[in-house]
Amino acid sequence: MSKIGRKSHVMLTAGAVVAVLITVLVAVFVTDAPPSSRVPVSPSDSPSRLVDVLHARFDPAFPGRGVTDYPGNTEEHIPKAYAMILLAEIERGRHGIESDLPDLGTSAGRWLLDNAELDAQGATGWGVPVAWDAYGDESVNPANTVYSISTGIVADALLTWMETDPDAPGQEIIATVSSALDGFAQAPKTPDGLIAYSLESPDQPYDTFNSAAYLAGQMQRFAKYADDPALAARLRSTADATVASLVRHHQISPSKSWYWRYSIQEDVTNDLAHAGYIVEGLRTYVRERGRLSPDVDLPAVVSHLRDFFDETGTPRGWPDFQTDIDRGARLYDIGMALHLSCSEPRLAPLTDKLTKVVDNYRAGESGFSRYPAGTPDEAPLVVNEYEAYLWRGLMSCRSKESTGPGLDKLRSPRPSGAAPARLPGSTVPLVRIGSGATRSGVSFDGERSSLRLPWSPARRVAEDGLILEAIDDGAGGVLITRGHPRNDLTVVTLDESGRRRGRLTIRSSPGSAPMLRAAAFHRGALHVVYYDNPSLTNYLARYRRRPGGYVRQGEPVALPTLEDPAGLTYEMIPALSLVAAKDQLHLIGGTLSATVNEDGSMTSSRVPNCLRVLEAVALPRGPVVLCLQKRELGVSAPFELHGPEGVRLPRLGGGGGVPFGLGVVDGNVRIKVADTPRGLAAMLRFDLQRANSGWLEYGTDNVEGRVAWSQIYYLNGFLDFLLLAGGDKQDWRMFSSLLEQMRARLDQELVMADRHWRSGRYETRAFTVDRSRALFAVQTSRLLLLMERYTDELRDPAGLPGHRELRAAVTRLTDHIEVLAREGQEPHWLPSGVPYLRWPQGSAFSFDGLNVPYNHQNEWAYALLRSGTNERAEATAQGIVAHFLRHVAPDGRLPHTGSWDYWWGQAYDGWTEADDVSDNKPAYDGDRIEAWISFRSIDAMSALAAAPMLDPVTRLHLRSSAASLVREGKLYPFVGYELRRAGVELDLPSAVARRHIRVSSPWELQNAAWAYSAELTRLAGKKR
Repeated sequence: MSKIGRKSHVMLTAGAVVAVLITVLVAVFVTDAPPSSRVPVSPSDSPSRLVDVLHARFDPAFPGRGVTDYPGNTEEHIPKAYAMILLAEIERGRHGIESDLPDLGTSAGRWLLDNAELDAQGATGWGVPVAWDAYGDESVNPANTVYSISTGIVADALLTWMETDPDAPGQEIIATVSSALDGFAQAPKTPDGLIAYSLESPDQPYDTFNSAAYLAGQMQRFAKYADDPALAARLRSTADATVASLVRHHQISPSKSWYWRYSIQEDVTNDLAHAGYIVEGLRTYVRERGRLSPDVDLPAVVSHLRDFFDETGTPRGWPDFQTDIDRGARLYDIGMALHLSCSEPRLAPLTDKLTKVVDNYRAGESGFSRYPAGTPDEAPLVVNEYEAYLWRGLMSCRSKESTGPGLDKLRSPRPSGAAPARLPGSTVPLVRIGSGATRSGVSFDGERSSLRLPWSPARRVAEDGLILEAIDDGAGGVLITRGHPRNDLTVVTLDESGRRRGRLTIRSSPGSAPMLRAAAFHRGALHVVYYDNPSLTNYLARYRRRPGGYVRQGEPVALPTLEDPAGLTYEMIPALSLVAAKDQLHLIGGTLSATVNEDGSMTSSRVPNCLRVLEAVALPRGPVVLCLQKRELGVSAPFELHGPEGVRLPRLGGGGGVPFGLGVVDGNVRIKVADTPRGLAAMLRFDLQRANSGWLEYGTDNVEGRVAWSQIYYLNGFLDFLLLAGGDKQDWRMFSSLLEQMRARLDQELVMADRHWRSGRYETRAFTVDRSRALFAVQTSRLLLLMERYTDELRDPAGLPGHRELRAAVTRLTDHIEVLAREGQEPHWLPSGVPYLRWPQGSAFSFDGLNVPYNHQNEWAYALLRSGTNERAEATAQGIVAHFLRHVAPDGRLPHTGSWDYWWGQAYDGWTEADDVSDNKPAYDGDRIEAWISFRSIDAMSALAAAPMLDPVTRLHLRSSAASLVREGKLYPFVGYELRRAGVELDLPSAVARRHIRVSSPWELQNAAWAYSAELTRLAGKKR
């Protein structure tokens, strides 16, 4: 075995105890696993008992000292063990996990700093305490030789200590890590430009990937702390050269993931732990904005860890395609993989598989052994370093489960009000459930919903909460429901008479209910796609019908990114659909086109030049999709059809019509074109009756932050349609029925939103560091603005008992996580006495202690201006908008590029630990990202609302520049609402209107209203 293989063999023993705890947690919390598959829990295996037992394995004075997995199995101090314990203890302390146990972290960190120069050559860094022949080439490195993997892991631990603990010796850490990293940066590189495995010359001819990747990530991370610009440049260029080599030499596995061999010189893949080192190194490099980050397909890198499980779901030491090595995973493989599965959302489904095998590593009362019990030719060996890896993995997973004290203890209870009233009306407007011609409407009275089964209209079923989907499985049927007001997602099995035979709750991350995205029955299995907010990931799960109801089959599969242009935190935005033809099932959404294989895995590809898929159908040869183009090309722009080779597709002409209604007739692809008011009305009805246009989020609360960023968009869209339909320049007659249903839908949804506010379910845990619930001003302001519009613009609005309380709470920031401040910013940003919003230091937001971004406080100011609370509040709002204009548009002209900063103030400039600015982010070099178009649109609307306070010339500049940016597609069309209030005619160009007229996701409806208005105006002009 090479030195690398030997090293990974040593390091993994630490992970097993963690997995046992996770097994217990999974057994307790995962409710959609059949009872026979759950891990039995004995009293001795309680979570606290497991933590106690593993904690007791470490000497508090020298927790990284113990039996090694090096020749002789002597007792030694192992730097990697100390580093893993330090990382674990940081997580335990931050989340208050078993806080009565003695701290091991300080002694571990202190040992690492005190023993950073044990190398015989005097180099700073860390290695292993025994002599070692690295590559079996008879060149034996002395004991305590500095190795890149040990140095990378220790640097990670020390920097994390410095960044999270105000009492950490920050300057000493900076000096020590700087010296260690620079030693490798200045040392000779491998032939292909990688960081060398060690500072010993015999090791430098070997291009070893895993150790170089880990250390490259830490170099990129540390560069921002370097006072010497030359050092920072040296570290970054060294990291870049290593990543360039990794990109050049990556391999593609059968699952389409990226992987690497141990080295260019060795024809064997990395084992599980060393593959994990590459994942950790590259995700650190990307997170720290390494120059070559765009060249790294991080999802493909991360997904390689899924290759380490055999067909039974058991973890292997090497990938399943490395068929010449049939060896079980070592304990440190399990520990490293547990850490990654609990800290990397894309790997969350692996946690259960890992935890199920941990008990196989028990060595009686002695701890956890290197290999599973029964491994041929392997006597039990308990290694301190491996147990340290396990401790780290345990704490990574426990911290994921922990919610911490948060703001719940500081928040006063809000009165819940009287018993819920029935909703206005009972039929939910604009909703049809089913497929094709067999679709049914849904009734909902605020507590229970009912419908006639689309495939058997004589049978009516009712369930608590909302029936989101009804599917014919040939055996009675299956419903997918969401609770109300709670959001639990449930699979309900029906028998042939329509009676319920079973209920199965779909679970993902603990403490969070997943969101339904799509569902279909195909080849004897129910396929459900859901979004899990804590992990920011969409999953595909399969279920099989059993006598007692549906049970899950296998593990959910994490979907590749849908590549929403707003970024990876918006994976819930693009619509998803499951379409089938004969034996093939396809999952389509965003830019993703995937075939669901018979075993539940997916074969994925990307739709070329596609911003997002609007519609999809399936043929035996594959799917056909209608796309909104990323780059407008051809006469059909901005629309384009894509299909399998050999399939004849309809031509999309350039006559100005809008394609919709993609279908298959007699085996041929067909599509409609909306080019008249009647056609446009038919297209809008088509889009609104699809599940992805609001129904899947109808009535949901804001615990996961969905009201503010989904419902409020489409409810404002309904209001915009009603507003625009009052004009006399367009022919809205064909829309009259739709407009009536929009009004009825507004009444229903505003009543539910008001109820959520009064019951405290508008608080969200989606954006706090510990998932405690909090009110964010940017979200409550959006709700207030919606309620103001609804009550002001519509006749006879439904009663909203919470409206007045909401207005007062927003104005005073009652129980909000933000506070109003007038001091604390550098004068070049904000003079003393000028108002702004900030998150107090110690609050549960990641940027505690910092000013909020422009759009957050501009939205709050917008709500104050439009709700007319009092003169003092209005003056505060004007001060906030004036601050934005002073920095972005001093003379009122918004930048003609349509681009400006998201952040300002100290959040833009950055800060150091010595500044004592933030608890959750003690040091940061500032964030200078450009505001996304949705946030820029919020900024513009807020400024337009404040325009009356400006002098006439500045006011004119503001309105004309905002209108120009909307016409050019640099602000969203819905900014037209404030322009209209100011008397500015928008005159949206057809090219911009066509990009926004189709509705495939709820948030798009608000822009669509203005696009429809523009197209109706164009048609009226042609008619004249």
